[in-house]
Amino acid sequence: MVTNIYDQSILTSVKKALGINEDDSSFDPDILLHVNGSLGDINQVGVGNPLMVQEGETWNDFLPIQQSQRELIGFVIQYVSIKTKIMFDPPAPSTLTVMDSTAKEILWRIEFGRRDKEEFYNESAPVG
Repeated sequence: MVTNIYDQSILTSVKKALGINEDDSSFDPDILLHVNGSLGDINQVGVGNPLMVQEGETWNDFLPIQQSQRELIGFVIQYVSIKTKIMFDPPAPSTLTVMDSTAKEILWRIEFGRRDKEEFYNESAPVG
């Protein structure tokens, strides 16, 4: 059992969030399509590495150890899980509205967290 979230497969953790057994690969192509779209959203706000997720990629592949953005991993996983759920298995309209609003807020928090870290690290850098 993987105890470090960074070492966990992105696909496996999203499948768990969707309630799909990790051994069931029948939906993997559809899930990966939406996972990659969600990671693209996050990457466009300046977080993580550009990454095309297949079966084996881990959260560490998206947010490497050396990145100051690693503290955002909880938001990243939550965003990817919610956006994938919305696209893969849309809920009832009232729930969809709440989930979509939540996803937008989480993406904003990811972007704000990145900006906050950049400002902190830029202020902490030695003046040369």
